[in-house]
Amino acid sequence: MKDVHITRELLESVHDLDMPQEIFLRLIWDHVQALCPTCHEAIRSWLAGAKRRSYDGAFENALAKIEAHAGEADQERRKVDREFTELLRLAPDDAVKRVVVARKRFRSPHLVERLIEESETHLHGDPRRSAELLECARAIVERPAEEVEPDLRVRVLAHYGNALRACRETRKADDVLSAARHLSKGHYIKDVLLYALLDSYQGSLRRQQYRYADAKNHLARAVLIYRVFEEERAAAKALLKLSSVYFSLSRSDDALEAIHEAIELIDPETDLKLAAIARQNLASYLCDAGDPQDARVVLGESRELIERYIHEAQAEVAALSFQWLEGKIARNLGEHKIAERTLFTVAEGYADFDMSYDVALVLLDLAESYLASGDSTSVKRLVAEIDPLLVANDLDQEIVSALLLFQNAIEQELLSTSTIAMVRRKIEKVGRRIC
Repeated sequence: MKDVHITRELLESVHDLDMPQEIFLRLIWDHVQALCPTCHEAIRSWLAGAKRRSYDGAFENALAKIEAHAGEADQERRKVDREFTELLRLAPDDAVKRVVVARKRFRSPHLVERLIEESETHLHGDPRRSAELLECARAIVERPAEEVEPDLRVRVLAHYGNALRACRETRKADDVLSAARHLSKGHYIKDVLLYALLDSYQGSLRRQQYRYADAKNHLARAVLIYRVFEEERAAAKALLKLSSVYFSLSRSDDALEAIHEAIELIDPETDLKLAAIARQNLASYLCDAGDPQDARVVLGESRELIERYIHEAQAEVAALSFQWLEGKIARNLGEHKIAERTLFTVAEGYADFDMSYDVALVLLDLAESYLASGDSTSVKRLVAEIDPLLVANDLDQEIVSALLLFQNAIEQELLSTSTIAMVRRKIEKVGRRIC
């Protein structure tokens, strides 16, 4: 594990109950072994030669208990299956009402876990459905006078808040995640990794709110907890988010360090998608930081891995993202003809998928290339490319207004790189409509 030290920030986080005391104790344990040969040898020899408890008869007793409860467990599983299926068939509001009015049904923690698992399958494609399922789970764990493990309540609130964030209901997401944090401080939480999960989700929310300093603190804590407890995949995902925050804070060196650390933790053989995303992000950061040549080198070295992910996952949209980055790198290297052909193809590809938000951003990149090459004729042709976006169903009105500004600037021959940058900020602030 990368060397982690006890800092003032860490001590304050433990004191404020934002991090569990187990982190502090684990770091002391690791440092004692690393820095003191005497302590390390004493611990090693004790672990090697310590007396072991006798487990004679333990397995037989355990098997007897398992057999005794097997019938009950099977009955409970069938009951959860029936209730889970019933809730899925109901309209969201009706499902919550069914849970609230029921006296004896819809109480099992296993049902709550099923709802959480199902919600995660919808988070990226249909976050509204994810939030609906978690609202139902929340109704179960927040029944009056119902005894529910604090861990489960915190888990439900954390996932629910994150789903609301994905739906861009930031104020409600903030309230729910704050409630989860308050609950974690007021009760003993057995699962230490819940603190990291909560920090990861709150970090994502702060990043979405452009509160980058707060996002950095949350995500750095999440990375620390995951690294200490050797949850490398989760640490890598948090590091990728942290690198994005550093880049937004104009801390390019820290962003690159974080993403390199993430790449070291990801095994492409077991997590091809995450490995591909990490390497593409690295190339993108280098390109945006003014180093397109190194970006091209990284992309070239990663091409086989990224193309393997695209092929195996049949990820046509991911292929467009890869081409988009190639176009931006070519533009920043002054290879405008190559950049323009590539970017125009990408814009057409996103249009085929009815992804108007992405089309708009690609057209801005295309406009920058046309301006840089002095091709005023091609700039004017963008007016016709913008027209379909003005009536697109998947764009918010604020984005349409920004595109009208973009189009008017072209028509009046007043388009500049500063105008493009302003329009881009307006579009990215609103974000893609996902609910």
